[in-house]
Amino acid sequence: MRYLQLSLIALFLATFSMLTFTGCSKDDDDDDDNQQQQQNQDGVMQFSPSETFQDDLQTALITMENGTVIELAAGTYNFDSSISIKDKNNITIRGAGQDETILDFSGQQAGAEGILGENLDMFLMHDLTVRDAIGDNIKIQDSDGITFMDMASVYTGPADETNGAYALYPVTSTHVLIDNVYIRGASDAGIYVGQSDKVIVRNSLCEENVAGIEVENCTDAEVVGNTCRNNTGGILVFSLPGLPVIKNGLRTRVYDNKLHNNNHRNFAPPGNMVEAVPPGCGIMCLANSSIEVFNNEIHDNAVMGVGIVSFTTLVALAGENLNDEDYKPYCKDIYIHDNDFRKDVPYQEDMNQIGGILTGAYGYPNPEDMPHIIWDSQVDPDLAPGEKQFCIQEDPDVTFGASDITNFFQNKNDDITPFLCEGTVLAPVTVNAPLPE
Repeated sequence: MRYLQLSLIALFLATFSMLTFTGCSKDDDDDDDNQQQQQNQDGVMQFSPSETFQDDLQTALITMENGTVIELAAGTYNFDSSISIKDKNNITIRGAGQDETILDFSGQQAGAEGILGENLDMFLMHDLTVRDAIGDNIKIQDSDGITFMDMASVYTGPADETNGAYALYPVTSTHVLIDNVYIRGASDAGIYVGQSDKVIVRNSLCEENVAGIEVENCTDAEVVGNTCRNNTGGILVFSLPGLPVIKNGLRTRVYDNKLHNNNHRNFAPPGNMVEAVPPGCGIMCLANSSIEVFNNEIHDNAVMGVGIVSFTTLVALAGENLNDEDYKPYCKDIYIHDNDFRKDVPYQEDMNQIGGILTGAYGYPNPEDMPHIIWDSQVDPDLAPGEKQFCIQEDPDVTFGASDITNFFQNKNDDITPFLCEGTVLAPVTVNAPLPE
């Protein structure tokens, strides 16, 4: 009888324990469900570094609903392949701060870029760093309303041709805003915006790239308030042939920038277009129309403060091809005014072909003799009678050189008089792109 009583007591305790355990599990599940529902209601998906975060993050980027915020906690996230996001609207990827959330692709084994975005509408990335992808760090294409803000995109090793071409690469898109980003080490352009409409690049620092900022075949762009230092070239406003979406760049404002000491060795891979940019270039305008360059500090760039270059010069000197009937190879309607030019740098030994030709003609052995503004003397044959190819309004001590470079300087001159005129003042650019809350 005593054994029966003990057995009944044991059975009662076991049953009570089971019920208690089961009840706790159900409550925990309810809490998890409530938490997940809260996340879904808030539209925020949170991630921290873990062994599975890369797969988890890529899955989220594929399956998430429009309007989702991807929140990356502080820490270093190590990737071994690229990640992609496409066909989404109103997506934000945010970190805990530029120096706190690090997306590290130095171990990348697969993929052409670190982050690839396609067909996005109102996409925002901010408060993090992306570094050391095998190719471009971040590429966004065919999108509308793109913002990169308060972040960095860098290659951390030596500045050489093994680095990716572009640290930040929005292309074939509309309404692009790049604000307060830090860029370093790209073997083509740190910030490259290509074939896009309505573009603002502002308040950013670019150093140790071949080109700090390049706006290529874009319409209605502004490059304002940036610092470009120790690049090969500070800011490039280019139009290149053979591109499918926008054939010729038009209406770019370049103002209130600091372009200091852009004399870095050109480390572009052989065959790359920017291989032709001479070390010592502040601003270069290539085959682009309606550019206004004003209120910039253009200091200590060894070869040229501002260069006005036609693509025909690259055909003659660098063997580039020009097989595009819709492409206009000449600069036109350029207005350079009210800039602060200064040059106090030694002769640069490590020059590329075009830089060597120019410094040999103007600045050897006295680099201070290099003109502040250099034109390649290529005249647009489609100019209307009396139309000016470009206008200059600068202090009298700003020097000018019409180089006649393709004829080996046979008719070079320093007569700025034909270009002392008032050019086109462009309207400000506005973009419709998302901002952090």
